[in-house]
Amino acid sequence: MSDKDMIIELLGIAEVAEDGTVDFTDRAKEIIMDLAEKYRKTPIYEQAKKETPEWVDTATAAEIYIQMCDRIVEAPTITHMIFSTKILIPILWKKIQEEEGKVYFRKTAAVGKTESILNQMGEVLES
Repeated sequence: MSDKDMIIELLGIAEVAEDGTVDFTDRAKEIIMDLAEKYRKTPIYEQAKKETPEWVDTATAAEIYIQMCDRIVEAPTITHMIFSTKILIPILWKKIQEEEGKVYFRKTAAVGKTESILNQMGEVLES
């Protein structure tokens, strides 16, 4: 399975509950772990690690996930989209491990936009 296919699957299976939690399913964690191991070795991640903003240290896994979704949706180019995932997925995996997979977050415009895109994709696939 390609990285792109894994990320698309991840975006569809990380479960957002009504109580404001993100439940990273076993499959979601498996995808994140596999991609994190791969992306941790990339030059773009190594460079970004040197310039990590302070907010990352206090962010939850869910906030990192939402930031990644926002960057995917708002990316001006495919290259920006790819680089965002290569930078944020290793950070996301570290946060998930620290938090044991279930965390709280604020619902943001990025979440709504991502949910809308996923719903549209589902409607297209069903028709």
